[in-house]
Amino acid sequence: MIRTMRLEDLEQVEALEQQCFSDPWTLDSLRYELEGNPFSTPYVFIDDQDQTMIGYAHLWITFEQAQLANIAIAPQYRKQNKGSILLKHLIEIARAQECETMTLEVRKSNQAAIALYEKFGFLPRLIRTLNLEVLYRKWLAVYMLKMCRLSLIRPFVNRD
Repeated sequence: MIRTMRLEDLEQVEALEQQCFSDPWTLDSLRYELEGNPFSTPYVFIDDQDQTMIGYAHLWITFEQAQLANIAIAPQYRKQNKGSILLKHLIEIARAQECETMTLEVRKSNQAAIALYEKFGFLPRLIRTLNLEVLYRKWLAVYMLKMCRLSLIRPFVNRD
């Protein structure tokens, strides 16, 4: 089940954020996305059987533009099409909101995520290197993908 994130989900989301990312969002940042950012709608993906958190995502919608700000799937649920299910849901939300484009950024080294996005028709638009030394004390290469016209994004068909 995918639903809008609630305040009581934040501790689980933070734990999953810590597990999935080397530079995780803080609890304050997650709370801001839930309560303070007027353009953000965060979602959680919950296992219907045992109510554990499979993953979550933050979708920012500003007028005709959707941006996938963050998406994560718990390691034990990866390679089971859970990322595809969540991403498809987010694309459907953006379409329903009449967004014309959807963008995201992903590390160039994250080949599994890039393969997922490309499966849905996202195309690389820019490769850039960010000097985030002040924030993270390291260099990160970021691969930026953009898909114009959400109506043209290929639908994902689950072949399982």
